[in-house]
Amino acid sequence: INTMLRLMDLFTRGGFEAIVAQVEGSVPEERRADVMDAYMKVLRNLLSTAYAQVLEEEGVDISNGISERDARFYEDAVNALATLPAYGSPFYLQLTDFTHIQASGLQIARAPGKNVVYLGFALLILGVFMMFYVHQRRLWFWLEADGQGTRVLFAGTGSRDQRDFAAEFERLAGRFARVTGGKPGSRADPKE
Repeated sequence: INTMLRLMDLFTRGGFEAIVAQVEGSVPEERRADVMDAYMKVLRNLLSTAYAQVLEEEGVDISNGISERDARFYEDAVNALATLPAYGSPFYLQLTDFTHIQASGLQIARAPGKNVVYLGFALLILGVFMMFYVHQRRLWFWLEADGQGTRVLFAGTGSRDQRDFAAEFERLAGRFARVTGGKPGSRADPKE
């Protein structure tokens, strides 16, 4: 019993490294492997017995053995406890109770610049719709001095729907000729 208590004390104070140091310091070299193997078997037996008692106290049925999830937790806990002395932590924190409370909330905050953001968003949406539904058209006028007056060259280009732009360009050229009192001249491609 004293050997078991001393072994547990070594493990809790220094992990596996403390047990190895104890064996190397007190056991002759030819017997170290056998003693180390015996110590590890005793330590595993003590730890697994303590873990089984904890599971029974928590109401877990272990009559068919420990579940894979509980076994994985046991291995992780032993590894964590073995490396804990290396960090030199003066205390050990353990969660004893946890109550999960589901909640959702809506936070309303004052944002003085929100109107600028809303305006920018509205302009962005308006710009996207204009990009898809408003056709870009460009019209040019070239004024050139002629012997008796001024000659006007009227040209235009449209980015989409060339047939509709050609008809609209003819209508605009006719209106321009009526307003200025001139006669419409011949025209080449409506894109230019």
